[in-house]
Amino acid sequence: MKTIIIGASHSGIAAATDLKRLDAEHEVVLIDQRTESELGFISNGINLVFNDVIDDLSQAATKASDITDLGIELLTEIKVIKINNRKKQLKMQPIKDKGSFVQMTYDKLIVATGTSPLIATRDYPGVDNILSYKSIKESKRALEAIEKAQNIAIVGTGYIGLELADSLKKMDKNIYLLEGSQEMLFRYFDHEMVQELRKHVMDSTIELVPWEFGRDYKISNQHIQAVVLAEREIPVDLVIFPDSIYTNVELLENIVDLNIDNTVADDMFYRTSDPNIFAIGDIVPIYYPHHGTQIFMPLVNRAVRMGRAVAMNICGETVESDLVHKTSGTFVFGQFLGSTGLTAGEAPLFGFSTGSAQGTFPLQTKFSKQQTYVHAKLTFDEETLKVLGFQLVSEEFLIDDLNVATALLSEGVDLRRLAIHNFTFIPQYTQPFHYLNELAFQALLERKKTKKLKKTC
Repeated sequence: MKTIIIGASHSGIAAATDLKRLDAEHEVVLIDQRTESELGFISNGINLVFNDVIDDLSQAATKASDITDLGIELLTEIKVIKINNRKKQLKMQPIKDKGSFVQMTYDKLIVATGTSPLIATRDYPGVDNILSYKSIKESKRALEAIEKAQNIAIVGTGYIGLELADSLKKMDKNIYLLEGSQEMLFRYFDHEMVQELRKHVMDSTIELVPWEFGRDYKISNQHIQAVVLAEREIPVDLVIFPDSIYTNVELLENIVDLNIDNTVADDMFYRTSDPNIFAIGDIVPIYYPHHGTQIFMPLVNRAVRMGRAVAMNICGETVESDLVHKTSGTFVFGQFLGSTGLTAGEAPLFGFSTGSAQGTFPLQTKFSKQQTYVHAKLTFDEETLKVLGFQLVSEEFLIDDLNVATALLSEGVDLRRLAIHNFTFIPQYTQPFHYLNELAFQALLERKKTKKLKKTC
């Protein structure tokens, strides 16, 4: 069998390598229009450089030899022009020689074309000091521009904007973090959960600029000179839009079904409306658990798992896609922030009658001389008591706890079961009850108290 994969993205590379690991005889072709040095680039590479984790952006990309040594045919600087799904054939063109076309047939086709920056090309074409940094080329340009600039505006307080601001805060520059119209990290955290983060940002060298209706940019000679607010102008040398992207689905238009948000419609096995064409990665929406709602949300951890799952399905190790809880986390401005599932603010939008509980809990045993804490919140369905989401904020790096919380959601745990869920107890290191036990029990107590009050009324 021959499988062709379009796009050496995180998901495309995962699909290609795992196909070969599952079946050494499987013919796998991986095609990308970029050069070998750009494959599988981690867009967070720019922060890894600023934080001295890596010395060069090339270290944030995948080595071509890691792909080809497995026996995968890697074709770079090749642009796929057209998919003929009736003939199972691709029409391709070398980037350096646009006069010659190449045809290639497939048994199965995986499309993993990912996303591209949007804001500069759509809203400000030709402006020379607007940047994004998704690709390695864009990141190299951004590194050079940031080095030269003194006044830098970062637009957006999602994960990417906050991570960049955190990386730049130690530099001797004027950094302005411009909030959007929504709350900081609004897709992942409720309002009160990010207030400590907001305070940390405001106490740093970064100037947090609140959202203001009518905010604009002063542009002269294709150059942004200032951010224009109601009562002031902020002079800028550089404006960075890290979060604005769109899906690369042009190849699939009129070939397979697309969703209204320009993502690809697929089933639980990543098959599109053409059963021989699979779609994975950022071009496929997240399916929220419990209610089946779809939403566009790029996540690398999800993309690579889709690549492995589609490889397993093609090779006969059939597995349905895991319902994604939009699990995400970061460590910025001295705080770990982890979120999985639905927030209390968004759950009612999906038809849930929700309750929530939150509290601050110690992370060490009561015998510990130095105590650290986590501020945790859970959201639950009032009717079934099923837990719908967790939010964790701490000065400790709680990635393992976030993974546990995600696993609990996947198991469909409810408040009663979570209140007595078994966690390991070691007196020198842990509390008898894990804070997730306590959080669930607290939710039950608050719910019981609320019910009594309603009966009294």
